[in-house]
Amino acid sequence: MMFDPDKTYGAVVWDMPIAVVDVEADDYVRNEDGTIKLFNMPNYDYSYICDDVDVHYLRERLENQERAVLEYEAYARGDEDA
Repeated sequence: MMFDPDKTYGAVVWDMPIAVVDVEADDYVRNEDGTIKLFNMPNYDYSYICDDVDVHYLRERLENQERAVLEYEAYARGDEDA
């Protein structure tokens, strides 16, 4: 996505799924089908996270979030094609 160079933009956290890691097993907590279980933390102030975000480093999220999770899992495993 291209941003208009004549405008000033800021970034905010809109949605922040959280994954939980089982430290002893060195693996994510998973759903019965093997996908990573995602959690939300309602009423938590995430505003500080984007304090120093330059919008030009952002990449648009995929429409299909399930695909995004699968790509992240592949990346986390170190798959070169991720």
